[in-house]
Amino acid sequence: MRMFHSSGVLLGVVMPILPIVDLMILTAWTSLLGACVLKAIRITTTYNPDLFGMGPMEFTLIAAVLLLFALTLTARTWLKAKEYAAATPRDRAAGTLQAYSAIQSAARAQSGEGRDSPSEPRLPSESRRWSEESAPGLGGGVSGSSFQRY
Repeated sequence: MRMFHSSGVLLGVVMPILPIVDLMILTAWTSLLGACVLKAIRITTTYNPDLFGMGPMEFTLIAAVLLLFALTLTARTWLKAKEYAAATPRDRAAGTLQAYSAIQSAARAQSGEGRDSPSEPRLPSESRRWSEESAPGLGGGVSGSSFQRY
């Protein structure tokens, strides 16, 4: 299974995380069970058993490390899913803005074809200019400002 970004770029092969996490948890609990059995044998008898050269403490540490890795992997996967969910509205907004810009440029090109002299520059309409009346508080008529217009 491959995963694609909205732009069509191949992000990589999607690897299922849940079976890996399940395997880590299963291995951790098995290791913990082995540690308990070895400790029970040590307490009840005079025999000190080792399994693959490891005692109960080593098996307990292995179980703790595996459970921490499983927790970390699950947390990273959850955060990555939330990151993609947060990025989706931005992608939609960017796509909408791009589509709007394409429509506006097509409308300008279509209205430009109907003019008599295309080499004549167009003056911007008064309704598109910012003024103090149309947008109060944007700094159009600020007096005593340290900014100068050049």
